[in-house]
Amino acid sequence: MANPSQMEENETKRDAADPKRDSKPRVQRPLRQRDERAVMKITVLIDNNANEGLKAEWGLSLLIEHEGAVYLADTGATDAFAENAAALGIDLSTVDACVLSHAHFDHAGGLRSFFARNRRAPVFVAKATEENCWSATKGELEYIGIERGLLEQHRDRFVRNEGVTPIGPGAWTLEHSTPGLLGVGEAQKMLVKHGEKLSADDFAHEHSLVLAEGTDIVVVSGCSHAGAAAIIEEARRAFPGKRVKAIVGGLHLYDRSEDEVVAFAHDLDESGIELVLTGHCTGEAVSTLARVLGPRVSAFRSGDVHVI
Repeated sequence: MANPSQMEENETKRDAADPKRDSKPRVQRPLRQRDERAVMKITVLIDNNANEGLKAEWGLSLLIEHEGAVYLADTGATDAFAENAAALGIDLSTVDACVLSHAHFDHAGGLRSFFARNRRAPVFVAKATEENCWSATKGELEYIGIERGLLEQHRDRFVRNEGVTPIGPGAWTLEHSTPGLLGVGEAQKMLVKHGEKLSADDFAHEHSLVLAEGTDIVVVSGCSHAGAAAIIEEARRAFPGKRVKAIVGGLHLYDRSEDEVVAFAHDLDESGIELVLTGHCTGEAVSTLARVLGPRVSAFRSGDVHVI
């Protein structure tokens, strides 16, 4: 999660990174009609920035069609993702499964709205997911977690995953295996509360969605609080012999220095990654990534459709 006050500035930076961007939504086909050329189609339902006629908010929600299944990755901060879906002609009742990347409100805030529109799809969460996330980034404690009471009210819809868990054809959730993430929580001033005790967040409530594409994999990460480089390495370890073709989602680079972003971009370059499809908490760092990686970087906004 990042500071919403940066949204307008980030939009300008992101447009600069993608000067050919069309200002109108680019949905051309109904969701259930298979594109024979495509293995995977990603529709951005909500992002900090939006195409004309659609809503934007500080949040993220992606609709992913893959191997005959439809996945919802996160639900943004409010029901704006659902309003955009309706505007784009997308029926959320057709979603087969939802993956909640982590327990922050800007990714989980639309869950109640999703439950009202879809009565069957499970919501996969990391095993440690609770309503207990706090932030001290603004100098005082602020609750930034899942709506209180939601996990209990809809306990029949939540499925807690750990390790590498298959959720569909060529689809898995992947929990963190990187040591030392408490230090990341301390640096980001992110906290979790157990009883009355607050401690640094180790992001045990965060996991990734991994999708197979032939001998490659695509990693979908909501905010990459554990670090995008660490998450990519986790995927490589979990799927030996598979190349990480793309990383999709927020990379939490908005508060990183120019040198840190450049170093990360060079690491991606050396890895052979083909696509960095990003928005939300990546912020203005998308421009720096694009300077190093060129057309392999694409900044998204609400209404965009990407075929991988």
